[in-house]
Amino acid sequence: MKRVAFVIYRQWAYEIFKSVLAYEKENAGFEVSLLITSPKAEFDLEEAKHFRNLAIIDHENDTETIDALLSKSNVEVVCYYSWSWLVREPILTKYICLCLHPSPLPKFRGGSPIQNQIIAGVRDSALSHFRMKAGIDDGDIHMQLPMSLDGNVEDIFERMGSCGAAISRKFIAEYVMGEAVFTPQSGLSDNPPLKRRKPEQSEIKLVDASLTKFIQINNMVRSLRDPYPNAYVSLPAGRLLIQGVCYLPERPREGIILNDVPLWSIGHPDGTLCLALADGYAQITECAFASNERSILKT
Repeated sequence: MKRVAFVIYRQWAYEIFKSVLAYEKENAGFEVSLLITSPKAEFDLEEAKHFRNLAIIDHENDTETIDALLSKSNVEVVCYYSWSWLVREPILTKYICLCLHPSPLPKFRGGSPIQNQIIAGVRDSALSHFRMKAGIDDGDIHMQLPMSLDGNVEDIFERMGSCGAAISRKFIAEYVMGEAVFTPQSGLSDNPPLKRRKPEQSEIKLVDASLTKFIQINNMVRSLRDPYPNAYVSLPAGRLLIQGVCYLPERPREGIILNDVPLWSIGHPDGTLCLALADGYAQITECAFASNERSILKT
């Protein structure tokens, strides 16, 4: 009996976990023996408590605790899907630690792969399934599936869940039969790991907006929706957090063009808000205002 553990915290990874759990009923050769997560989990922890063996750890980088839980459950394979914290030895050596990365590795390895690709104009990407090593996303590849980066980040998460479930089921079937194969990555030196984006990189600078095309603004906005640091415009009273825009070919008759009025005249903005761009206008359709006093007011 092959035993598998999941170490996850995002909703899309939980969907994969549930899919593999259902697959367990069809395949007597393996068992999902352990689910480890964080209090920061984005899925329903009350629902997850119905699973046979759930552990919620308070310190996500607690290697000793995670290793003890894995050892006690006698697992061989650990699916570290959507885990944003460091995975250290001896875990990487003792177990087959698997990861899913939303890029055609080694391209766009490292932090913020979805955002870095979309902002660079990439539309056709892949979901890479690989065995983790001590380096950054440099492990041997089991499989890559093509995956579109169209739509909002929620749409991409949904695709990651469905693609990741198919990949995980395939791996387990191969592993049970002793047929799982990993291939070393080529071109690692030509694709150094990228750093995770910082919140200040999400700023849309009004002084530059009129030289920017709508596709660039939209790519930034749609890739930085929650749970990521949203795209924002800095105003004297705070930040306008932007999660949705639509294209207008001509200047709107009503509303505020944010980069066409003196900043000092903008308090807490409401009504129709737009940005003048190089190829038209971006109307802001979803936003919130974070004042300098840190209160959040929906607009």
